[in-house]
Amino acid sequence: FFDWLIAGGVLGLLSYLAMFAALIYMVWKKREGSDWDIAQKAMLTGLFASYFVHNLFVFDNLTSYILCFMLFAYIASRYTNTNDKIDEKYNPVVKNEYAQVFIILIVLTGLVYTINEVVYKPYSAGKLLISSLEEQTRDKTALGSGVRNKTSKERIDAIKEALALNTLGTTEIREKITDVAISIIGREKDQTILRDLTAFVSAQYNTQFERTPKDSRPYIFYSTYLERIGQYDEAEKAINKAIELSPTKQSFLYQKASILLDQKKTEEGAAVLKKAYDLEQSNTEARTLNAVGLVYNKQFKEASAVIGTSTEVISDKRLMQAYIQSGNFEELARILKVKVDNNPSDAQAHVSLAGVYLKIGRRSDAIVEIQSAMKIEPKFKTQGEYYINEIEAGRDPSASPKK
Repeated sequence: FFDWLIAGGVLGLLSYLAMFAALIYMVWKKREGSDWDIAQKAMLTGLFASYFVHNLFVFDNLTSYILCFMLFAYIASRYTNTNDKIDEKYNPVVKNEYAQVFIILIVLTGLVYTINEVVYKPYSAGKLLISSLEEQTRDKTALGSGVRNKTSKERIDAIKEALALNTLGTTEIREKITDVAISIIGREKDQTILRDLTAFVSAQYNTQFERTPKDSRPYIFYSTYLERIGQYDEAEKAINKAIELSPTKQSFLYQKASILLDQKKTEEGAAVLKKAYDLEQSNTEARTLNAVGLVYNKQFKEASAVIGTSTEVISDKRLMQAYIQSGNFEELARILKVKVDNNPSDAQAHVSLAGVYLKIGRRSDAIVEIQSAMKIEPKFKTQGEYYINEIEAGRDPSASPKK
C-alpha cells in the first residue's frame, strides 16, 4: 500500500483502497439475483482480509494482480447480474461487416505488437542477461555433454544483444553490466578485451545518466563497480553525484566512506561515517560503521563511546577487523570480553578472545579461554590441547603449524 502512496499520492492510495471498500459493499449488500449466503460472504471477506494483510509486507506482481482482478471481476459481474429483463436483440455499435473485419485486424495487429514488445522481447532480453551472468555453459556433442567456461566475448556479446532489444528492462540490464564486467576482469588476461569492456560499461552508464539524470540509483551501481576495479577518483565522483541527488541516504555515505578508506584516507572516511551516523543514530548499521571509522582513524575513546554496550556493534566482524588493522589489541580484548560475557556458550568467541590475549602477552588468560571453549565444544578438545601445549611452551600456535 505504501507503494501506491508513493506512486499516486494520497488520492491514488485512497482510490486503490476504495476498490476494496466497493467490493466488500457488493458482497454484503442485498440485491435481487446477486445475493450470496453467509458462508460465501465470509469466504470472500476472508480472501480480501488475507490479501490486505499480504500487501502490507510485499509488493504486488503480475501473477497476484491477475488473480486479484479475476476475483474483482467475478464479484462485480455477480453484483450486476440482476433479474431485470435484458433486450436480447443483438445491436452492434459497428454494423458494416467490412468495418468489423477491419477493426478486428487492427485489434489483432495491436495485440501481436503488444505481446512482442511487452512479453517476448523482455523475455528474450532476460534470457540473454542470465546467459551473460553465467560463467559456465554446457556443450552438447555426439559423444556426450560437458561443462566449459564461457569466453569473455560470449558473455559480452550476450549482454550487448540484450541491450539492443531496448526493452522495459534495459535499465536493470545496465545495472547488471557491472556484475558481468567485474567477473570478466577477474579472470581475463587480454588487455584489448578489458579496455573495450571498460569503455562499454562507461558508455552504457553515461547513456543511463543522460536518460535519468535525477535518478541516484545508477550512480551508486557505477561507483561500486569503479571502486571494485580500483578507479577510486572516478568512483568518488559518481558517489558524490548520488549523494547530491539523495543527501540524506545513509547507504550512499557508507559507499563514499568505503572508497575513502580503500585509499587510506582514514580521517575523511571517518568524517563521512560520522555524518551518516548523525543523520539517524538509532540505525545500528550507521552506529557500527561510525565506530569502525573512528577505530581506523585511531580515535579509540570516541569509538568506545559510540559502541557502548551494544552487543550488535561489539559482535560485528568489521569492528574487530578495524581494531586488528589499527593494532589496538588491548581495546579489542575488552570488547571481545564483553561479547563472551554476553554469550558465554559461544565457543568461537572464547577462542577469538584467547587469540587476542596471546597477542598482548596474557598467556594464562588465553589458556583459560581455550579451556572454556573445550568444555563448550568437545570436538575442539584435540585442537585446544595442541594450542595450550604451544602456549605453555612459549610459542604462538597461530604462527606454527600443527605437528
